[in-house]
Amino acid sequence: MATSRAMSGAKALARSSLWLALLVHPSLASARSALDTTGHLKLFSLGTFPAPYENEVPGALLGASGSSVADGRLKLVWRPRRALRLELHPTLTMTQGQASLGLDTGVARRADELLPLSYDWVDDPQLSLRARLDRASLRWDIHRLRLTLGRQPVTFGKGRAFTPLDLVAPFAPTTIDNSYKAGVDALRLDWFQGMSSRITLLGAYLAQAGERFDAFAWRDAAFVAHGKGSVGDALEVEGFAGWLFDEPVLGVSMFYDGGSIGTYGDLNWTHTDAGAFVRSVLGAQYKPTAKTFINIELYVQTLGASAPDDYLTQLAGERYQRGELVQLGRLYGAIIGSYQLAPLWTLGGAVLVNAEDPSVMAMPSLTWSAGDQATLSLGALAGLGRRPTLSLPPTGPAQLALGSEYGSVPLTVYVQGAFFF
Repeated sequence: MATSRAMSGAKALARSSLWLALLVHPSLASARSALDTTGHLKLFSLGTFPAPYENEVPGALLGASGSSVADGRLKLVWRPRRALRLELHPTLTMTQGQASLGLDTGVARRADELLPLSYDWVDDPQLSLRARLDRASLRWDIHRLRLTLGRQPVTFGKGRAFTPLDLVAPFAPTTIDNSYKAGVDALRLDWFQGMSSRITLLGAYLAQAGERFDAFAWRDAAFVAHGKGSVGDALEVEGFAGWLFDEPVLGVSMFYDGGSIGTYGDLNWTHTDAGAFVRSVLGAQYKPTAKTFINIELYVQTLGASAPDDYLTQLAGERYQRGELVQLGRLYGAIIGSYQLAPLWTLGGAVLVNAEDPSVMAMPSLTWSAGDQATLSLGALAGLGRRPTLSLPPTGPAQLALGSEYGSVPLTVYVQGAFFF
């Protein structure tokens, strides 16, 4: 078994090396280059305490659990010529214990991939060790054109807590560390016009993690045309047209700079076989003082469930399984804020509200920063609302019913340390 696994890993690494060689080959003639090398080591420790049931079921509630994550990332940027840029981010992540429900560390994400640039050295429910090239891209800049080939981050839209247009590789609102989005395998062309206008054409692969090129299907691909420009000095407008998971998607974004207050919004219209649905976010950001930042958002999705009884059916849906949708209901609000208590201390957090449950999820945090070299954060995730119920029929399996969305979220506390070099 070990020999077979090692041979499989060797074959995967060989294919990865060949692909990287094809990327690097155009740049080998210019060995006089600048190589920037930076990186980080991030450590997470989490404790999870399940939400109690609304009804008392002796012996049914699971006990507290814990997990830890260690993530190392080496960031290599090579510029052999002024117009060329090769970026590689090899990562190594070790996870011990079961991951927390509802809380995502933001590292060790099993992102979709077409190129075999990941390998699980250890893959056990209680311990995993995963190596991955999270960035592996070659970029050409020619006048106003930029062509990027390979594994790269992709972001669209303006929303922060709710991201209806960030469809290629979205973050969940409960992500602890969102400094690096998981890279996706894509070909991207950007055409720049002036300082603020740009047209983007993107083709990306969104199949489930672990699938190889021989499993390619057009349904797993995403094609996006995106453009943005300015109207006057204060208004920025973006347009989005895409074909994702065999469905057409149209969208628009805007941002208005009103001085001390900025307003923004995203609108997503998706056509499906069952009919069209809409996702939309409207937000405002305000900085009342140099030490204070406040962000408020209102989010609507017409595809959401209207009652908690339908939440479990929602969770089993394909859009939730692949991470396209996160929220289960239809109407939400969010407040995100931060306040600098002292030069090295920052109090932050977010509050999400499901207005129809109603239920609330709070995510406070306290961060200590030692310049650019290290940070230490303490935080928690807590849900408030009607708790789930569990019934034990005389025959058959136990029946779980959610009383509210955020009232079902377990209490999670975490410590995060990050060291940069």
